[in-house]
Amino acid sequence: MVDSDSPFKRPQAQRVLPDLIGESAGVTNLRAQVAHLLSRQSHGGRLPTLLILGETGTGKGLLAHAIHQASIRAAQPFVDIDCASIPETLLEAELFGVERGAFTDARQTKLGLLQTASGGTIFLDEVGLLPKSLQGKLLKVVEERGVRRLGSTRTEVVDLWVLAATNVDLAAATRDGSFREDLYHRLAAVTLILPPLRARGGDIPLLADYFLARACAEYRLPLKVLAPDAQAAMLAYQWPGNVRQLANMLERVVLLSGDDAVISAGLLALPAGPAAARYVASAHPAPGHHRSIIETFERERVVEALRRTHGNITAAAARLGLPRNTLRYRMLKLRIGSEDFGETPVPPSKPPAKMSGNSAARAKDHATISIRPSEDEVIVHHVLVVEDDPAVRNFLTDLLTEFGHHVESARSGSEALSLLDERSYALILTDLRMPDTDGEGLYQKIAQTWPHLASRVIFVTGDTPSPALAMFFGARNVPIIRKPFTRIELQRVVERILGRES
Repeated sequence: MVDSDSPFKRPQAQRVLPDLIGESAGVTNLRAQVAHLLSRQSHGGRLPTLLILGETGTGKGLLAHAIHQASIRAAQPFVDIDCASIPETLLEAELFGVERGAFTDARQTKLGLLQTASGGTIFLDEVGLLPKSLQGKLLKVVEERGVRRLGSTRTEVVDLWVLAATNVDLAAATRDGSFREDLYHRLAAVTLILPPLRARGGDIPLLADYFLARACAEYRLPLKVLAPDAQAAMLAYQWPGNVRQLANMLERVVLLSGDDAVISAGLLALPAGPAAARYVASAHPAPGHHRSIIETFERERVVEALRRTHGNITAAAARLGLPRNTLRYRMLKLRIGSEDFGETPVPPSKPPAKMSGNSAARAKDHATISIRPSEDEVIVHHVLVVEDDPAVRNFLTDLLTEFGHHVESARSGSEALSLLDERSYALILTDLRMPDTDGEGLYQKIAQTWPHLASRVIFVTGDTPSPALAMFFGARNVPIIRKPFTRIELQRVVERILGRES
């Protein structure tokens, strides 16, 4: 992640990556990080390697190309290498090139893709699948900026900006020995995280509109729109194939929907709702009032914008891309009051509150990243989730990512302790009952070794603590979130703990 005290504006970030569609917290933070990184580039200066992390189908390749296009190397080559699609026996020759006579049938010298990209950008897609035998050679290229072709005795200088992407947990791969730790640290000089589509909430309708319009234009068909039930079905779906699955599905629907101008949920043929729903209750249950999924999402989006702008309606409207009067109307329609976002609305003429001294100090903590994409401050915290149940672990990770945090996870207390030895976190969420070192043992170890973190631990559990343990936690004001929990409940506890320093 990019760590800096330098402010920059949201419009600049949007200009840098105009093709990155979305306004969710994860996408907004990603845009801001890239804008800040590119603002530091200079002709002739070395650019840091970038490691893009994300699940399959999130658009890592598109992001890499967009970053190249926004950089000072845009006019130079962009060479994309899929490390998973080239057979291992050919990959070395493709990457590094071949000298004439290096082996049978090598009748002429052939430049490798690394030399072809010299002066521009090399993008190593699925770098986590790079054979171990080639990882050392790639490390040498990154460190020394030199390439030696197969059969050659000379190392030739190359000028490369190295971008890499993977859906593999490289930190875990270094621990099990399948990926070189020194190469991982070299590639991860700056890490960018593309959140999964299920964690991007309101970006789904925006992306759907874009893909529908694109498909209709490509096949020269009249523009089609999504019916409310189709939008609701898409918001409820988990999208295991992420953005790629969404784009492919909408292209298929456009071709098969005939003359229908409005696409209904039946045409989408999406499976039933998310499997993780049993861990979370409805965020806004109102007796006798049944809101649609779309209204529920819209309400959460407006409340989040008002919370982030401290109740300033003008700033919140700008954040949402709405006229101020439209936002006021939606607040009335959705019954949103100051009690929903914890602030008394600030009159439009009054500037938003400035960051306090303590908050500014927190932004310099290496477990926290401070960014200023507009008038208000956006803080990206490093959060650790410790949970042995994969479904709950993934669900917590998705929610915290949606809140705008950089999240890592561990399957046990002992694995969490290993991560804590390596890096610092602003917040830790842990289960109580786990194999190996349980939550109680983890908390005691944290209190002994990292006492400043003891006040930043939250227990998320379905188990009831013993009377002695409950008394222990109560005396230390340790928060406990019970499963099942609501999204709002989790968000409020997280913000309360992180806000203690402000």
